[in-house]
Amino acid sequence: MISSTSQPQPPLFLSFLPHLFQQVLRPKLALLKAEAGLSDPLKLGAVLAAQPRALLAASLEKHLRPAVAFFTSEEAQGGLGMRKSTLARIAVKRPILLTYDREEQILPKVNFFKELGLTVSQIRAMVAASPDVLSIGIGNDLRPTVAWIQSIGITGPDLATLLAHHPTVFHNPLHVAKENVKLLKSSSGGEGPKGAAKDFPALKLSDAQAAKVMMGAPVLFRRLLTGKSMRAKLRYWSASEGLGKDFSELAEAPRFLERSLKSSAPRLEFAKRISSGSLPSNLAPFLEGPEGSFATEKLGAPGEEKAFEAFRKEWSKKSAAKWGLN
Repeated sequence: MISSTSQPQPPLFLSFLPHLFQQVLRPKLALLKAEAGLSDPLKLGAVLAAQPRALLAASLEKHLRPAVAFFTSEEAQGGLGMRKSTLARIAVKRPILLTYDREEQILPKVNFFKELGLTVSQIRAMVAASPDVLSIGIGNDLRPTVAWIQSIGITGPDLATLLAHHPTVFHNPLHVAKENVKLLKSSSGGEGPKGAAKDFPALKLSDAQAAKVMMGAPVLFRRLLTGKSMRAKLRYWSASEGLGKDFSELAEAPRFLERSLKSSAPRLEFAKRISSGSLPSNLAPFLEGPEGSFATEKLGAPGEEKAFEAFRKEWSKKSAAKWGLN
């Protein structure tokens, strides 16, 4: 008979689990459930599973409670005024934020954005859209990116709007945006990386026009103009069988570079048809809103929705290859 002492013994730390849960984790999970909107067991479990060590190491009174209070308390009380449901979504995306030291890790970044002119509501929206902005270092990342954006002419309220609506600019390598600004202003075209675009057109935008394009088309912070889809958009914009416009006019409708050509071109071509072959100088309104209500909301032609849908499909079938979209 094998003696009980010779039986395999469970790891010693397992004997501490009940105590660990009762004394350490339970109060923290109770706080997150009650104050951070994590009443859904699945969401609470996801947060715990994603950052078990951080939650164990974080102090309830020094880290978790002050951080949660800062995110949810009203602006008048010095907080961001988030709804608990919003904080719950943030916690699931980036749970480690709840373990940050409010004074040392959260407030310096919030104050940095305030100094740039962002309002509390803008900061709240920015953090909700991209929680990672509070995990990025100020000196090595945030400040250099902001300084470069300011150097190309995006400052003041424009800068605040860009950061609030498109905080992902902080997550993209700056060399892409820098190359695009060079291409926008180039008077001789460009070859792009490794000579990938030898016939790239000379866009010849002024400094102010380039800044307006970068402001209105944040996609240029992550995608090069020399890419296939971007080049197709530029060809369509300038070609006589397309829009026949000067590249400088992109500054007035930078949204054109944000949307796919398969989406924007049928809209503009159908608008031409409705208006007897001509388009207004301001194309921006035609580039906004859903496809299903385009004819009604943008063209004032509610009876043309089915006709537009048929036109859009036909354009994609016949013209996609012409503009290099296949």
